[in-house]
Amino acid sequence: MPASSSGPPSRIFRSLTAPTNLEKTYRTYVRDGAARGRDGVEPLALESDIANVSALVSRKVRAGTYKFTSYRQLLLSKGANRPPRMVSIPTARDRIVLKSLSFLIESVFSESKGKVPQAKVTELQRVLQTQRFDAFVRLDIENFYPTISHEAVMGVLQKKIRKPEILALMQEAIRTPTLGDHAPRPEESPAKGVPQGLPISNLLAEIAMHSVDTKFGTDPRIFYLRYVDDIIILCNANESAKICDEVTAACAAVSLTVHDPSVAGSKSRIGMMSDSFDYLGYVFSPGKVSVRPESISKIKSSLARVFTRYKYEVARRPDDEVFELKARTECLWKLNVVITGCVFDGQRRGWIHYFSQVDDLSILKGLDATVRNFALRFGMKEDFRPKTFTRAFWRITKGDATGEPYIPNFDNHSPDQKRRLLVEVFQMHDAETFSDETAQRHFYREVKRLVAKLEQDISGLS
Repeated sequence: MPASSSGPPSRIFRSLTAPTNLEKTYRTYVRDGAARGRDGVEPLALESDIANVSALVSRKVRAGTYKFTSYRQLLLSKGANRPPRMVSIPTARDRIVLKSLSFLIESVFSESKGKVPQAKVTELQRVLQTQRFDAFVRLDIENFYPTISHEAVMGVLQKKIRKPEILALMQEAIRTPTLGDHAPRPEESPAKGVPQGLPISNLLAEIAMHSVDTKFGTDPRIFYLRYVDDIIILCNANESAKICDEVTAACAAVSLTVHDPSVAGSKSRIGMMSDSFDYLGYVFSPGKVSVRPESISKIKSSLARVFTRYKYEVARRPDDEVFELKARTECLWKLNVVITGCVFDGQRRGWIHYFSQVDDLSILKGLDATVRNFALRFGMKEDFRPKTFTRAFWRITKGDATGEPYIPNFDNHSPDQKRRLLVEVFQMHDAETFSDETAQRHFYREVKRLVAKLEQDISGLS
């Protein structure tokens, strides 16, 4: 965070929106991104005029006159027979403002940060081992982000933030519509919903649900966890229906609707601990923690895509052995990243890191067999020896999950390593001439794209 996180909200806001801090926010969090907003301007294009842009933005946000450009619509598939997820892409200039607002929210509302899903899985496993409860209630909130009440969000913000200019900016951020590239802006702004994909989206969702989380997270009758729209409750069987009704009513009080567990095929469910249930992509059965079949299918599809890309690359120049070697080198490197995941921006990324809390190791052995079968099917030579899910799992659970060489830590790569990978893997043949700064910028952008694909393997977990 480029400014002090202490003091009253108005002081934090003024510090965050100082031109020098807006410039720092741009260079640290915005400049190297590749996504463009509705204005079509790439973030790097602001570099040459960032001092003037920052000064103008600072004046407008402090005066309460700043207006966001409508967000660009990006639709992400959630699989067959499911509507796509709509992600909102702000302009580079708006991203500077939104990132600054996210720092403010985190400073003022500690409850906005939430826990990562792996931490919640650890909590759940700990309580399951106590065998204290004999039933569970698994609830899913319908259409979560698009139905979050603006009134509920602003009501929480107003409890600690008094400055009208800040509140107006927050409201403007969530009421700005998300549109296709050439769609006209509607006359009326949306009355509910928090756009997904903004730096403030998850933070506002957390504070909107804080009253529900506080009420049931301290209820001595139950064990309660929520991650985004996915709630799991452990309780006693004679109280499960009543507790389900209570949580459903609490969500309704903040204008959210829970899927009815009594409806056939519902995402919500009430059951006994002797049954299995899934939560955040994991499957919990008596004495075993496994992975949901859909999550296994996703990682297999990613493995297949790497091999298929190699197949089509080689088919372009079938008699060129040098070209085939380059294609195989790229294939092996990208395949290994899919298998082992990586460390990027200080975080562990990828399928195996997310599912490192399984104890059903037959899954990992099955995935390793899948890799071997793909290698045979696509005619890889004997010297093609990819890494394994099993060994990556043991490195993560028993060794050093952030240390190279088995699991790549892209944060520690030297400029020379980055230039080499840009040439060998990302096909930037002039990268050897890049300055350290240029190599870092291109490498960060390419790895960020790669990591985004890794994250798709664990998306849609609820």
